[in-house]
Amino acid sequence: MTESSRRRDSIFQARLRFWTLAGILIGVAIASLLVLLLTQTRWGHEQVLGFTLRAASERLEGTLEIQRLDGNLLAGARLYGVALRGLDGEPFLLADSAFVEYSLRSVAGDELVLDNLIFYDPQIFLRQLPGDTLWNYQKIFADTTAPAEPGTRSPIVLRAASLVGARILVEMAWEPDEELSPVEQRTEIAEALTDTSRILVREVPGGYLRTMRFTDVDADLARIVSAPDELGGISLRVERFSGDVQIFRQPVRVQQAEMDLAFRDSQLEFRASEIVLPASRLTAFGAVVLGEANGPRLDITVQGDTVALRDLQWLYPRLPDEGGGSLVLLIESRPEGTLYLARDLRLSAPGTRLEGSFGVILNDAVRFVDVNLQADPLRVSTVEQMLPTELPVIGLRIGGLEIRQPAS
Repeated sequence: MTESSRRRDSIFQARLRFWTLAGILIGVAIASLLVLLLTQTRWGHEQVLGFTLRAASERLEGTLEIQRLDGNLLAGARLYGVALRGLDGEPFLLADSAFVEYSLRSVAGDELVLDNLIFYDPQIFLRQLPGDTLWNYQKIFADTTAPAEPGTRSPIVLRAASLVGARILVEMAWEPDEELSPVEQRTEIAEALTDTSRILVREVPGGYLRTMRFTDVDADLARIVSAPDELGGISLRVERFSGDVQIFRQPVRVQQAEMDLAFRDSQLEFRASEIVLPASRLTAFGAVVLGEANGPRLDITVQGDTVALRDLQWLYPRLPDEGGGSLVLLIESRPEGTLYLARDLRLSAPGTRLEGSFGVILNDAVRFVDVNLQADPLRVSTVEQMLPTELPVIGLRIGGLEIRQPAS
C-alpha cells in the first residue's frame, strides 16, 4: 500500500470514528431529550399518566383516577387527587396526594416492585356487604389472568409505605344471634341500632353493617406483599402506628404500636411486640375472623406488665377510672358468648387489691368461670360497680364472700 493510500485510509477511519461518535452522541441527546420531555414537562407527565392509568386498568377490577402527576419521573412521582374505586363505583381509597418511589427496572419487569409509597390524608374503605362472600379489596385486586399453574404470577411487592393523617373505615355484615327467637332477634336488632349500643351498627339494603373506625392514623409499613391468588392475601410489617381506634363505641388512643399482620380470606392474624396506650404497655398476638354473622370471631392473648384500668374501658366500660396492675388476658369467642379470662392477675382498684385469676363470659347473661382470687382488702362497692347491672350475674365468689345478682 502506497503512502497516499495509507493516508486516505487513515482519514476514512478518522471520519468513521467521528461520525460513529457523533451518532452515539446524537442518539444519547435524542434519548435524553425524550426522557426530559416525558419526565420534566407537562406534556410528558400527561403521557406517563395516561400510560399508568391504562396499565393499572389491566391489573385492577376497578378504576384508578389520578388528577395530576408531577416530579422527576425517573425514580418517583407526586400524585394528586388519587381515587381507587371498585366496578360498582364505591371508593376503596381516596387521597389528597401521594408520593411513590420506584426504579424503572422494577416497574418495567414482570414483578411490580415499589420502593416507597406515602399517602397524605387518605381515606381507606374496607367493606363486605350483606350477602357478599368477598371484601371490596379482594374484588379490586382479583387476579383475572389464568396462569398455567397456581402461584406462577408474580406478586405485587411494596417495600415500604406510610400513611399520614389517615382515616380507615371497616364495615362488615352483621346479623342478630341466629339461636334467638324471632322476637328476641328483633329486640337485639333494635338495641344494636341505638346510640347507646356497644357496637356501631347501621341498616343498609339487604341487611345490617357493623362499623369499626381508625382515625388520625399515622403509620409506617414495611415488607408489604399482596399475594396474587384467588384469596388475595396481604402480609405486612407495621413498624409504627398511632391513632384513635374505635372497635366498640368507646374509642381508645393507641400512642404507638409495632406488629406483623397477615390478612387472608377474611382472617387477620397478628403479633404485636408493642402496644402503648396512654398509661399502659402491652404485647398481643392472635387471630380475628371477620365477616361472621354475629361480629368478629376472636382468639387473642394480651399481656401487660403495666396496665391502667382506664385504658381498658373501651373493652369493658364499667371498669373504674383509677387502678391498674399486670395480667395476661385471653379473649375468645365461644358459642355461649365472649370469654375474657384474666390470669396472673395483680390488680389494684379503689379500696381493693386482687391477685389470682378469673374469667367472665359475656352474652345475655354474665357467667364467671375459673375464679381463683385473693382479695386484701376488698371494697364491695368497687366490685359491684364493675358488674353489669342490667344483666343477670351467675356465680362470683371471692374467698368466703359471694357477690350475686339474681336473674330477673
